[in-house]
Amino acid sequence: MGKRWTRTTSQTQFLNAKLAEYVQARVDNNIEPFRSKLNEEWFQRWPEHQVMFPEWKEDDTALSQGQMQILGQAIDKRQKVMFSCNLY
Repeated sequence: MGKRWTRTTSQTQFLNAKLAEYVQARVDNNIEPFRSKLNEEWFQRWPEHQVMFPEWKEDDTALSQGQMQILGQAIDKRQKVMFSCNLY
């Protein structure tokens, strides 16, 4: 089992709103396009930089080199997970 993940209230609402669409995708045996769309929408709403550095805002000074490295690793990890799950 993977590590526990704590969702925010808005993330839970987002996922709950997708439940009927998910069920229909399962019925239609069309889950991969659903997952791809869900992940795209998810990362548009909650990009890694907001999760990794919530205090940082777009008009702040640029992220440091160390922060950029951490962010790059998080994006790389997400892409590997999504690729291994055939979401691309």
